[in-house]
Amino acid sequence: VDMHRKTERAESRPRVLFLIGAKQLYFFGKESYAHTLIEAAGGTSVTADLERTSSELSEEFVLKARPDVIIGSFADSIDAAALAAMHPTWKEAVPAVREGRVHAINGNLILRPGPRIVKGARRMARVLHPGLFASAGSDSQAYKTRP
Repeated sequence: VDMHRKTERAESRPRVLFLIGAKQLYFFGKESYAHTLIEAAGGTSVTADLERTSSELSEEFVLKARPDVIIGSFADSIDAAALAAMHPTWKEAVPAVREGRVHAINGNLILRPGPRIVKGARRMARVLHPGLFASAGSDSQAYKTRP
């Protein structure tokens, strides 16, 4: 409830791309719980209207969607520079990559709907709205990467 109150006060709702994987871009489609998670954390999912449940996403889609934040459960520690190296066209064209707003969150908290999803939503909210959660302390399982 506290998280919801804080995100309601946010000045904006960043456009979020939620990825599984970094080289091959897997996403959550229209019927997925992931969009509810992003909305609860104070964001707007750029894949919420895609008909497929989950599938591989094209580079062109990401370029057109221009997400403000990219959140993923990456197999390795992926940062904005690594993502730009894998997808060179994103470096200047995708705000999340250009501004270093590429974040990894532990898959155990965001990929399995269940009790831990609440912790995942809180961590996502801290990533999307760091100013609102500045007093929340450190978060070792969600971290901001540098460009």
